[in-house]
Amino acid sequence: MPGPETGPSEDDVRTRSQLLPEEEAAGGSCDPREQARLILEDSEERVDAPHDPPDGEPVT
Repeated sequence: MPGPETGPSEDDVRTRSQLLPEEEAAGGSCDPREQARLILEDSEERVDAPHDPPDGEPVT
């Protein structure tokens, strides 16, 4: 039985919510912590998702 989804750690969210110079120059974010949480969740999903190997055969 799988455990509950935990998402990114509070420390990761806090660290990622500190805007990069490019992000500040682009106007920043009205809610940098929420934006950071969403970015980190998306990143985790992409890392955990199966992908096609170089030969093109799908992973089953």
